[in-house]
Amino acid sequence: MKKFIMKSIFCFFFLNVIFLPINVYCENNIVLYAAAGLRLPLIEIIDLFEKETLIKVDVNFASSGVLARQIEAGAYADVFISASRVWMEYVENKHLVKVQTTKEIISDEIVLISSKTDNQVNINFDKDFSFKDSFKGYIAIGDFNHVPAGQYAKQALEHLGWWKDLKQRIILAKDVSHVLFLVETKEVDYAIVYYSVAFNSNKVNIVNIFPQQMYDPVIFFASICNNKKQDKEKIILIDFLISEKAQNIFKKYGFCKDK
Repeated sequence: MKKFIMKSIFCFFFLNVIFLPINVYCENNIVLYAAAGLRLPLIEIIDLFEKETLIKVDVNFASSGVLARQIEAGAYADVFISASRVWMEYVENKHLVKVQTTKEIISDEIVLISSKTDNQVNINFDKDFSFKDSFKGYIAIGDFNHVPAGQYAKQALEHLGWWKDLKQRIILAKDVSHVLFLVETKEVDYAIVYYSVAFNSNKVNIVNIFPQQMYDPVIFFASICNNKKQDKEKIILIDFLISEKAQNIFKKYGFCKDK
């Protein structure tokens, strides 16, 4: 089982390396670097944006940390959307984005999920509950070194005092989409993802929602990157992301579900 999981992870990382974004500049296009957790709503939002503004948007989806380091390494981007304040501050501190343009786009939360075909088990988010003894397999989270969803997951598990007992059974995935893939294909027993990610899958159960006090707020931030292209179209895109039209699409996909 573990060999198959590691092979799967290798394939995902190999493809990620092979298809690294080409450092190109196009005067009439906006190059958007966006956190992987926004893939589904952003595809719909960008389609609407392009129809209404006639501005073309090219998107590169990956974990926030990978995107931030690609920008740092010189990859061309006009707008960066991060799934955490940490990675936005990373590029801000390196003067890779314009701090004054940074805006909150949308929020989310993290949940524990299992395969839809697995028997539903009642998991209590209580320090006295022995989660490690409730199953024998693995749990997947995003690689907390560069995936915000993994960072939030680690915070929650540490808050509960579960991290130490589980860390040898944790599979680290390249982004939140890969985390979902591992539990959908039953390569792991459990996974921790954004509510919106689980909401849009018909192959998983939401076992429980982590209380907000266990981890930092999940907020997606957008900012304009520092480059020679004029900011007019970039500002139009960010303003569109926080418009009522775009926000309604985000909510349709499970973001801000309690708002």
